[in-house]
Amino acid sequence: MLARFYNFFRFFSFRGAKLAFVVPKTIIIMFEYSKEILTKVSFDQRLFTKELQKAISWLKKDERKLLMVWCLATFGQRYSDVIMQAFRHYVK
Repeated sequence: MLARFYNFFRFFSFRGAKLAFVVPKTIIIMFEYSKEILTKVSFDQRLFTKELQKAISWLKKDERKLLMVWCLATFGQRYSDVIMQAFRHYVK
């Protein structure tokens, strides 16, 4: 999983002993926006389901996996069945 995560990054420069990576802005914007919206609507299962489906449709395959992990970690106790149902067709 970690190797796939690093596929999001492009090598930018070498500074001393540290490698600097640049994340494409669209990944940060859509992924972070999705997290923000899901956090705000988490009080209602119907709204959460609707916004989760929208977020899944916007994101790319690897981003969907990250969103699924984040959703399970953040809302897993409350909405695990909704999350798994939403990601059933997208993440394999």
